Amino acid sequence: MKTGIIFALAVGASLDAVGLPLEEPLNLWLRHLEVAGEELYPAILPWSQDYTAGGAFAGIAGEIRRRDARPSRRFVGENTAWGMEAALQGEYVGGNIETAAGVKFRVGGSVTDRLTFDHQFSIWTGSDDVPPGGFSTYHIHPNGEPGRHLYPDWGWIDYTTEKVSLRLGRFSQQWGPGRFTNLLVSDNSPPLDLIRATLQFSDNVSFTGFTSTIEPDSGSWFSAHRLDMRLRENLRVGVFEGAFYTTETVNFAYTNPILFWYAVQWNEADDDNLFMGLDAVWMPHRNLAAYVEWLIDDFQYQTKYNRPHKMGGTAGLNWVHPGSGLAAALEYTAIQKYVYSQKLPRNIFLHNDRIIGSELGPDADRITLSLGTAGMWPLLAEIRGSLTRHGEGTVYDGFGDTVTTGEPWPSGIIETTRDIEVNLSYRLSGHFTVFGSAGYTSAGNAGNSQDSSFTDTRAMLRLVYGI
Repeated sequence: MKTGIIFALAVGASLDAVGLPLEEPLNLWLRHLEVAGEELYPAILPWSQDYTAGGAFAGIAGEIRRRDARPSRRFVGENTAWGMEAALQGEYVGGNIETAAGVKFRVGGSVTDRLTFDHQFSIWTGSDDVPPGGFSTYHIHPNGEPGRHLYPDWGWIDYTTEKVSLRLGRFSQQWGPGRFTNLLVSDNSPPLDLIRATLQFSDNVSFTGFTSTIEPDSGSWFSAHRLDMRLRENLRVGVFEGAFYTTETVNFAYTNPILFWYAVQWNEADDDNLFMGLDAVWMPHRNLAAYVEWLIDDFQYQTKYNRPHKMGGTAGLNWVHPGSGLAAALEYTAIQKYVYSQKLPRNIFLHNDRIIGSELGPDADRITLSLGTAGMWPLLAEIRGSLTRHGEGTVYDGFGDTVTTGEPWPSGIIETTRDIEVNLSYRLSGHFTVFGSAGYTSAGNAGNSQDSSFTDTRAMLRLVYGI
């Protein structure tokens, strides 16, 4: 595939290539399609794949293309279109029956061949003041206040050439190959308001950098950049760096995409929160992929103060069998204590009180196994189980001068959580899809309290109509 075609798809140069929303249940199947295909995807959503697959995966590839192509109802000429999706949901949770309903409205189009736009907002109602599944969880205010029933999900403008793309607006991203979590940039927090530049140097090398506002009233900013290299046909490697900082005005050092920011912070502004790391995907055999992500929040290359490292890592395997439609993913993530935290509370790695990186948080680890099938298309089925350990550490602990090496990990009384969930979807027609799930959770030392326990059984059924 030629560079120009790849790049146009990757950055959404046309209305029909804006990419699936991150909350889409199909995103895990996108990763499975990567393993079933012949080409590694870029590390940043939306992936630039042609969404073609043979065997049992042909149906899911067509469904992803269909979902990716919305909106499709034209108005005000051929260059502008709108779409709508309505959801009705019933859920059994905590011994109660809850209901919810919502509608998403989306409009997008092209001003010129190079300038495109996309916007979506949603409105909903729910008996327990929680939106239906598939709607942004950021409707729910972190302090427990009633949800925001009208919410701007995303909105951006793209300017794209064959080699360069500039995007201005609000949108979510996922950096890295993790199937179930991402360590630096994820969709755990609300979408960021940012300006992003992407440069495609060749078929095998690309660069991305952005600067975003976090809390404009308090002067919090987050900048990140990464270099992606496809070193071989079956090996992609990315290196990245991020800076979370507070300033009265934008810091042009951290908006400079070609500087080494860790050196800037070390020599000029040692109160900022810096990250760096790498990720990679390797396909040793057809239909099998191994992937890793390593995040360095703070690496102690001197021993003068006897302070611990702050790092996190993910490693996983993804296997598919296109003939039968079977797919499996096994992933382990471990995050040390004090990761995402910082000595200054204003520089803790949060947006709207949610970690911008992994939802797992610090002082924890988790192993997840997912088994799924697309062989009964238009029925998709997945069963997912996980085991999580979480110590007493939280992102709010800070990283003061009294912190020293030797602390146990996970620390204190360890909460152990076991979770199993079955997820189903069935496309009734071109417009109607049914989603269902059932799950069970049990926790020992719940809430990091010795000998306490917690169990929960849940089930959900959701009908979605989209045009």
